[in-house]
Amino acid sequence: MLPKLALLSNVNLDSLKFRLRKECELFLPAGYGTWLQELLYEKSDFYKFVPELCFIILHKEKASTNEIKLATGKLPGCHFFISDLNENIGDFIHDFPLSQIILKHGQNSVYSPKMWYLASNPFSAFGEKLIAEKIMQFIRPAIIPSKKCLVLDLDNTLWGGVIGEDGINGIKLDNHGQNARFYDFQKELLEIHKKGILLAVASKNNLEDIEPVFAHNSMLLKKEYFVSIIANWQPKSESIRQIAKTLNIGVDSLVFVDDNPLEREEVRLNCPEVVVADFPEDTSLLPELAIDLYEKYFYSWNLTEEDLNKTQMYAENEKREESKKTFTCLDDFIKDLNIQLEIKKVDNLTIARASQMLEKTNQFNLTTKRYTETEVVQMANDSQILMLIGSVKDKFGDNGFSILCIAKLKSETEAEIDSFLMSCRIMGRKIEFDFLRETEKILANTGVKTIYASYIPSAKNNPCKNFYADAGYKNDTIVNEYWMNIND
Repeated sequence: MLPKLALLSNVNLDSLKFRLRKECELFLPAGYGTWLQELLYEKSDFYKFVPELCFIILHKEKASTNEIKLATGKLPGCHFFISDLNENIGDFIHDFPLSQIILKHGQNSVYSPKMWYLASNPFSAFGEKLIAEKIMQFIRPAIIPSKKCLVLDLDNTLWGGVIGEDGINGIKLDNHGQNARFYDFQKELLEIHKKGILLAVASKNNLEDIEPVFAHNSMLLKKEYFVSIIANWQPKSESIRQIAKTLNIGVDSLVFVDDNPLEREEVRLNCPEVVVADFPEDTSLLPELAIDLYEKYFYSWNLTEEDLNKTQMYAENEKREESKKTFTCLDDFIKDLNIQLEIKKVDNLTIARASQMLEKTNQFNLTTKRYTETEVVQMANDSQILMLIGSVKDKFGDNGFSILCIAKLKSETEAEIDSFLMSCRIMGRKIEFDFLRETEKILANTGVKTIYASYIPSAKNNPCKNFYADAGYKNDTIVNEYWMNIND
């Protein structure tokens, strides 16, 4: 299903819709001067369309901040991206970076005086192409799941030279001069890391050779910023698969950067699911490569607390795995974790996280139904739907909101579990069973006596195929359809 996008403006953007219509379901009102009326009139076509994202592109000489404040007081539950506005108006408002586009490509390239006087369209064909590409950056995650981890080579990638041959004093890495290109590349990668993207290393090197580099004065990416560091002499494709296994994510969630064309080709052949970046021949373009990779494969306009703490969460998970090795009984290990599960109804504070989980969770997702944030808002406000989200803590740390259930009432005494999903980072601790039992209790308190549930197989959710059977749900004749009398 294509994302629903509304495009509002006080200038003529009719030609822009032709660049976007294949990528989304698009609403563009008749008459470019009607953007304010569309927002103020609650029975307008805009509201009937129910957009998930709305882009408001305004000519600064034709709209006042007061007009925009008046309009945004009536915003529905979708995300708005507004250009030429210097203040944050509300929770759903984001800045559309038109000024960044102009700064990068030049005003004369983005704007066209001829088109302005001819059709009240200020943008050149090239400018419209750039705007369409930027809009696609925002809506792409709704079409293609974002990647989760950026896997990096080291020699001639994060620094110039080969550490095993040149030594710590011979590598090219500095915060000024020609070697600052690697420093600036790391600076952009650090920004990516801060936005919740996992960083890992797959290097053909001796581990003892690379260790000193993490203490280098100009090495911005310290060891603790990486969720996995593999330095050995095995094929890079094997290291990449090992990284995915360690993180419990799909290989198709990885993007790989390596200066060596032979290594890149080896990964393309043996790990075709991995995105292999084209490494620039001119290494002064490395900082731009980092920006482009983030925008194309990792970008998210709605970062959650879980995103920002992701690297720390994986580091804590590694400690759990080490602790697990000291136990011979899984139940003893789980008891030792001292798990704390807190369950609450999805509300305004957790809608973004719930939406993110529904869009991205694959391995433990019983039905893999995808819902947009607008749909999540609607369900959260529906009295016939119970949407629960759980946060998980233990003695090693906080996994944040990482388990979710959507149950729909079929009648006064019957409910159906529409969605049940859990982050891969809390799998293997039987948390899902505790969460299900609590969900059953909450439903029982509303008068529900029978719960129906189903498992819809996908390419990735095999790990949860026996969940309902293991939870005691009954299966009669229909494959993957279950039920439970919660009064038994």
